[in-house]
Amino acid sequence: DLLLSDVVMPGMSGPDLLDRARRTRPELRAIFMSGYTALTIGRPIQTGVTLLEKPFSGARLGEVVRETLAGR
Repeated sequence: DLLLSDVVMPGMSGPDLLDRARRTRPELRAIFMSGYTALTIGRPIQTGVTLLEKPFSGARLGEVVRETLAGR
């Protein structure tokens, strides 16, 4: 139901991973985590994807997961 991934990873970016996953699960929701701001990532974040900037607390992660799964 939810992909939780870092934006920058070795070998494949989070957006590329989501593109690949959505080939079989087009309804998949996603949260990307990053130490970079949305402006410094270097490419736009896809529509319907939440960007969670690091550092964050467990409570904040839980809140964002609930909101994302609820479609907010």
